[in-house]
Amino acid sequence: MLNGVGAQTVNIEIPDRARIVAALSEAPQVTLTADTCEFARHLGGRASANRNGFTLDGDPDLGWKIVANLRFTM
Repeated sequence: MLNGVGAQTVNIEIPDRARIVAALSEAPQVTLTADTCEFARHLGGRASANRNGFTLDGDPDLGWKIVANLRFTM
């Protein structure tokens, strides 16, 4: 979930490769929430792989692993 400018919810499923879907087929394992600008900084490699600006619900190990690897996976 992205907050701020361009706020939106993006549902991603990974049956074989990650893909954006309109609705999830089951409950999410983790939900990440971030400010849109902070999220963009992580995507572009402008932020260190830290937890600043992100909150999560669900599996903490999976969630923080995703945050740490955003610039490599998106």
